[in-house]
Amino acid sequence: MKFRALLGTCLCVSGALAQAPSDVLVDEFTITFNAYFEHITPVLEAGQTYFMTIDGHYNISSGTYGHKDAAWYYCYSGCSEGCNVNTPCPSMDSDHWNASITSLRPDTDVYDANHHYEYTFEGDGSAMVFDFGDSAYGDNGGSLAVSIYQMPTPVPGCTDVAACNYNPEATEDDGSCVEPLVGDDCNTGSAACGDGQVWNPETQTCLTLTMFDSNFDGCITNSDLIDFLAVYGLCMEAESTGFAECGDPVSYQGYDYTTVLIGDQCRFAENLRVLASSAGIPFEVAETDEEWQSLYDASTPAFCYPMFFDSYGEEYAPLYNIHAILGDEFCPVGWHVSTDADWMDLEIELGMPLEALLDNALRADYLIAGAIKDDVLWNGTNETGFSVVPAGEKGGYNGFAPLGHSAAFLTSTQPGGFSSYVGRGLGNGGEISRGYYFERGGYSIRCVKD
Repeated sequence: MKFRALLGTCLCVSGALAQAPSDVLVDEFTITFNAYFEHITPVLEAGQTYFMTIDGHYNISSGTYGHKDAAWYYCYSGCSEGCNVNTPCPSMDSDHWNASITSLRPDTDVYDANHHYEYTFEGDGSAMVFDFGDSAYGDNGGSLAVSIYQMPTPVPGCTDVAACNYNPEATEDDGSCVEPLVGDDCNTGSAACGDGQVWNPETQTCLTLTMFDSNFDGCITNSDLIDFLAVYGLCMEAESTGFAECGDPVSYQGYDYTTVLIGDQCRFAENLRVLASSAGIPFEVAETDEEWQSLYDASTPAFCYPMFFDSYGEEYAPLYNIHAILGDEFCPVGWHVSTDADWMDLEIELGMPLEALLDNALRADYLIAGAIKDDVLWNGTNETGFSVVPAGEKGGYNGFAPLGHSAAFLTSTQPGGFSSYVGRGLGNGGEISRGYYFERGGYSIRCVKD
């Protein structure tokens, strides 16, 4: 009689699992004993972890091979402790398996009365061979059902949601989590940065800005060189905007933007809706939460339409990620992304006193938002002509702030912090809130004349 399983590495018996740890079923088959049996699995990838279950029991009548399952002879006439169909024979050891199947029962102290066994092992780049042969098959019986699954490849990273470098895609914590330097806010430590430095919240360190460091990681590497080479030798004449004085439309990338003078500043009276930089380099468009996160992680300028519906772009314009917003060629030549100071000038014109500008609690007393909110698509009076529409906000990881009930504008102002930039938020009420906005989000943008 011969029963064997050939594989390159030993199996390790696992504890009882409710189900296979992966949906990737590699192979399943049933070993029978009433005739010659052979089964060859698919090639099992070297270094990949697999999970195998074996269920059932069988009987070999010839010789001294008694009633048994995947781990035990549990009724054997030669057992010194006596024979009981529900009790394994403690004196049996691995020698009572054929030598080439010893690896299938590595732990003789484990016994399952339901005859269910689970093992994990690593593939070695070859197939496994299961076969059985006997001199006579007439009195043999039973079977073993075998299933082999490929286990997910672990994704190392920080799994602590409170950490500054939390990675939502990580499945295995690698000890790299970085806690906030001060308190429980990952941006508070930015106060330690000096001139010419930016705050990296993921590492909780100040980075010194260096010319040609296009991804702001503090190093000039191949990725920065590739960014430079992508635009090397590019010469373009500045696009004529047709703008002469505030109130004139600004023609930019085939669209005419309305402008409005509020106080002494000329501003776009509608959200920016460009699909490329002023150098003509197209922005990527995200159509799912996963694409949005991936483009941010790759430092790629990108946008999405509110709720991922293209049709909302006409009324509300796109929502941009920080890599697009901070680009040097976002607004038309002679214009810039609104700064925190630009918004404060606007708020002062609307009647907000100086002492309320940096205090959200005091801001709540000044219901000035109606004067800049659109009176068609929203609930404002729009007496200024600034025409804020409720385009919502793209969440940094999943979802959107409610379309039709809110607007979020990011500025180019970074108060000593790399990850968060100052922004403005408007809801259905009359307040204009000021705060630090998540760098992974998507925001509406207004341009202001230099």
